[in-house]
Formats: sequence, C-alpha cells, structure tokens
Amino acid sequence: MTEQTDRPNFCSVGEWLKKIKDGEVAIPRFQRGKVWNDRNVAELLEALFQRRPVGTLLLLEYSHSADGKDRHTFSPHPIEGAPDLRTTHAKEEKYAQLQLVLDGQQRLTALWSVFNDNESNEKEFFVRVGKESSGNLQTGEVDFFAGEQKKSLRDPKTAWDRNLIPIWLLGEPGITRGKDDLKNWCQKATDNVADKCFDLLAEISGLSEKLRKRDISFYQLPIQTSRHDAIHAFIKTNESSVKVTRFDIAVAELENRKEQSLREMLRDIKIPSDRLDKFFGDDEDSRIPTIGELVLKISCLMTDECPTDKYYTADETIEVLTERWDEIVKGIDWTLQFFEREGIYDQKRLPSVVPLRVLPALHQYYPEKDTDLQSIFDRVIRKYIWQSFVTERYKRSAASLLHEDYKGLAKNLKENSQTKIQRLLKDSDDSPIMNRKQYPIPNVRELSNLQYPLVKPSSKNRLSRALLVMSLRSGALDFASGKPVGTSTQEHQYHHLFPQAFLKEEGRKEKEINHALNFALVSEITNNRLRAAPPAKYLKDRMDKQQCSENEIARRVESHLIPFAELNVHTGKKGNYEKFLKRRAEIFVQAMDQLCQGEGEM
Repeated sequence: MTEQTDRPNFCSVGEWLKKIKDGEVAIPRFQRGKVWNDRNVAELLEALFQRRPVGTLLLLEYSHSADGKDRHTFSPHPIEGAPDLRTTHAKEEKYAQLQLVLDGQQRLTALWSVFNDNESNEKEFFVRVGKESSGNLQTGEVDFFAGEQKKSLRDPKTAWDRNLIPIWLLGEPGITRGKDDLKNWCQKATDNVADKCFDLLAEISGLSEKLRKRDISFYQLPIQTSRHDAIHAFIKTNESSVKVTRFDIAVAELENRKEQSLREMLRDIKIPSDRLDKFFGDDEDSRIPTIGELVLKISCLMTDECPTDKYYTADETIEVLTERWDEIVKGIDWTLQFFEREGIYDQKRLPSVVPLRVLPALHQYYPEKDTDLQSIFDRVIRKYIWQSFVTERYKRSAASLLHEDYKGLAKNLKENSQTKIQRLLKDSDDSPIMNRKQYPIPNVRELSNLQYPLVKPSSKNRLSRALLVMSLRSGALDFASGKPVGTSTQEHQYHHLFPQAFLKEEGRKEKEINHALNFALVSEITNNRLRAAPPAKYLKDRMDKQQCSENEIARRVESHLIPFAELNVHTGKKGNYEKFLKRRAEIFVQAMDQLCQGEGEM
C-alpha cells in the first residue's frame, strides 16, 4: 500500500474505479450514506473535465488481524452500488489491500454510480460536447435526465444528434463498461457509416482517456493509526462541511468512545416498522438521521441538558444513549402509541414535534404497576401535548423552553405520587406550559378571525393541524358513506364546507375561503361527489341519493365538530359564513378546554 507522506498521493479516475470494483476501497461503518444531489455530481464531473481541483481524499489503511478481529473495529462496507466485499476478497486474504475512506465518500460514490451503465438508475448523466479548432472534442456542461428524456437519450443517435455523450461510455473498459460498448455506441450514433464511426470512435476514445487519467489526490493514514486518531481525523476534516451534520459527528464519537455503531442500532430499532413508516417515512436510510437526532435530543433531556447539538457528544449524553438504549426506544414507541390514541396517526397530522422529544424522556417515570397512577399520568401527558399544540409556548426558542418544561414535569412525575402528579393538572408553576393562565388557549375571536385567518390543515401550521386532529379524534364519519374517516390521510381529501367556487362568486378573498375552519377531511370519492353548490343544496343531495334522514346527515357532519345548523344554509352572505366560522370556533374552544385539562380520553 502507498505510504503516508507529507505530500499527497495521486490516483487516476480509472484507478479509483478499479479499486472500488476490486474491493480495495470501502467505507467504515460510522459513515453516512449517499447525500449528494444530482447537481453536486454534475459539478464534480465538470471539474474533472475542466481540470479544476476536486479536493483531496483522506484514507485509512485497514488491517484484519490473524485472530479474526479487525484492528480498528471499523466494519468495512462497500461503496454504494459496488460489489459486495465478500465476493472481492478471498477468505484467506480477507480485506487485504483495503483502504477505508474517512473523507471523500460522496465523491467516490458519485464516480462509481455515473460510470456504471445501470438502466435502473433514476437519472443518467451526459456531457455536452463541441469541436475544437484542432478537431478534438471540447466538453461543456454536464447534465442529467430522467423519465422519457432519459429513455429517449438511451438511443445513441438521438443523444449524438444533441451533442450529448453518456458519462458511463467514458469509463474504464472492462471495469465499468464492456470493451465493445464504445464501438457499438458509435456505430449506432453514425448509422454505421464507416468513416464517421471511425472518427467518432477516435474522438470519444481520446476524451475518455483524458478523463480516466485525471488524477484525484489523497492522503493516507498508516495502519498504525489508533481508532481515536482515525475518528478525530474524520471529525476534523468534516465538521466544517455543510454536508456533514452534528448527527454524523455524534455517530463518529460514539464509534470512538463506545465502539458501537449508532446507525446499526437505529437500523435494528425495536419499534414496529409500520409505526416507524407513519411517523418517520418508509425509506430506512433517510429516516435514520431523523430518528438519530431524536434519540440524541432525548438523551440530552435525560441528562438534564438542553436538547441542542451542542450537547450531542457530551460524555453524559453518550453514556445515557448507550447504557439506556432499550429504555429510550421503549419511550419512543410508547409516545407514538400515545399519539395514535389521541388521533394523531402519522407525521402529516402531528401538529408539533416538540412532544415527540419530551415524552420519551418522561416515560422513564411511567408507573408500570399502578393502573390508578397510570390514569393520572396519562392525563398529565394529554394536557402537556395539547397545551403544546394549541398555545404559543413553543412559538420561539423551543429547545430551551421544552427543557424548562421537561424539568418541571420530571420533578413531579418521578415521585410516583398522586398528590405530586395531580399538581400538574392545575395551573402549575413547576412547568410553565402547564400554567393555562400564563399560556391560554385561543379564544373564539382568534380562531374565527377572517382578517388573519388560519391556513388550511394540509399546511404545517401547528394550530390548523391541531384542529384537524380534534375533529377526527371525536369519531369523524364520512359524509357520504357514514363510515369512520380512516387512520390515514392518504386516501382522503380536504373538502371546503362552503365550496371554493361558491364563495368566490360571493366575492370572498382566497385567504378567507381557505380558512382552516372551512375544511373537513372526507374520502376522495365523497369530495368528488360534493358539488360547488350552496351547502344546503349538497347536503340535501346526500339525503336524496342515499335516502338518509336529515338527522343522519347532521350526525355525520357534527362528528367532525361542524355545526350542522350553521352549515345548512343557501348562501354565505348576510353573515352566514361568519356565523358558521364563529359557531365552529366555539365548538373547538370547548374541545380544546377539555383536552388542555387532560380530559377527553378516546
């Protein structure tokens, strides 16, 4: 292997591609996955074509000892999309001649990806070319195409007519492309005209050779480097980069101090996958940093520190994270289940993420064996989350404020005493958010205001989402079918109770029409059947078509916390729309008041 010197080593693009294919370059387990976007990749390629600097890589020489233990305990993983390391190394030479990438993973991953002719890739990269006075090809910008454009440009003649050459065609023969791929492409691009094909083949071969010989420099830490120094080097080379988050640094620190992989812990987290999908997304790789950040914030709270990245790598945080991992996971799962019991079934319906950070840390005080105490505990939690959803407590500086509230809640909950816990159901000063005099719920005028109306529930507005959840947790029924509105918003749509076109004809402004109180969640079929007619008209149509009584339709409407009498009108004029909004606001305020006292168990 190359010895480390004070000067950088050099390796050509073609050599890097061969190293990746042969399993001589890998990434340590604490590294994150691919994060570069398509534009980052295109800019790297343009820099290579134009012989501009692309940065220096940092590698660590890897050793696998005879006793079967890795010297650094950094499990090596292949570059994304590259062959499995187990297939590129014989057992007796396990991971021989292997280098671990500490800085440069995104660049090498990008190179391997674009130089491989993989039709399953969503995007394909092309370089635009012209002719120099000497007759050689001159490269311009690098672009990428998807969908029908990509499909069209898979035809060599179509691509060449647009002066585009696929990047994979310029790769290393026998490594990332077949030896005859370039010849076949040129034949098709020139309609197999011999002279044109020969000239094009020579031109592209020259361009490919220049690109493949382009050097990318690297430094290599010797095999004697300690794991601490290797991790420290990773942190120092990455901490100033906008591409690396504090979570990435925390992963490396945990690897260094505890020899544990946080990413592997998160990948194996003991929470039902369907629950994780609903609250964190169904893509495992993208949700790992999200859940990782959450776990770090919970660990900070459990050490009585403010949950900010400043404390992610504190000794106490790392200690809690590793020693109380099962407890943290159990707390997250319990929190998600509590949300579901409150009618919050997924991320889109969660009004605020603040309780998701606080509740798992509070779960350590949950009275597992005392059912009476559990009931009071649950009421406190219900009051806390709804106060956080509907008041202005967390409008600004949420981290410091939630830390203050957590300390007050924990102070009383950890006593496991009915007297102590019940204090929180009153206007407690221990935890400011539990003091309703200090943080009151919105009043009717604020909710029904048309000058500064609440935006529709599909937005990320905290209060608008909270109103939607309140309407659904009361047992909302579909207007047409009479069946409960499902636990997922995916098959449902937001219906204007006073139709949009109807209110526009009456001269209403867009912001007034899209007031949060003018929406209900119904099935897609029902939404399509409800015409842009006066509410009284489409409600009457429902009665006639389904042979339902007015009482039945009223029951379905009111299950959404919608006042039937104020909705069942023929015009929005004469103050009818305002009366409807005010009456619905009154109903919501009543529901809020109950929830913010910890009542209203579903």
